[in-house]
Amino acid sequence: MLNSGYVGYKRSVRSDAAIREFEVPISLITKSLIQNYIEEIEDFTELEKKTLDKFTVAQWKYGAKIVGAASWHHTSTYFNKTEHYCLSEIAKRILDDPHDFEESYIESKKKSSPQYKYAIISVQVWGGSRNYPKLTGYDTQPGIVVGDWFYYRQTPTKIGRYKVAANKTEWMKQFDSFKEMVSEFPEYGAQEPVIDIIINEKGLNH
Repeated sequence: MLNSGYVGYKRSVRSDAAIREFEVPISLITKSLIQNYIEEIEDFTELEKKTLDKFTVAQWKYGAKIVGAASWHHTSTYFNKTEHYCLSEIAKRILDDPHDFEESYIESKKKSSPQYKYAIISVQVWGGSRNYPKLTGYDTQPGIVVGDWFYYRQTPTKIGRYKVAANKTEWMKQFDSFKEMVSEFPEYGAQEPVIDIIINEKGLNH
């Protein structure tokens, strides 16, 4: 039997109500949510809308950390306390001084961003059963390496990852720049915008 204070199994009624008012967990701050928020708030001028829209998801999430949580609500079947962040407070911080906000974000990334490299990885793909596994081919992807993980665009809306040192990794080549990578692997020359999205979503510096 579901808790009467819950919507389904994932979040409380209060959390659901807060989200509908654009007060959300940081994990739900996405480009589509930001755009919906900008369009639905009638108080913004066209210039303010354009200003808010130019900031990335990573920058909005940085803004959330600056302004702090507006509230917390129970989520999941374990009644976790999840902090919710108000998009209106983040927008106000950005619009107060967009240039200062951007400079502050850049400085924060210089201090905290992990280094990454461009890379091509080839990973074994296995099929069959647990008792009779069978190598069916290889998945070769362009992406970036951060620490022990390789990140790539698995679907149009999802970032996938592989453990670099895993047994299934057949080979991997790393590069200091996209230009260097495609000079050796020209077939991935059209992938720069895709990899840029990964870099931005991971909150990394170019």
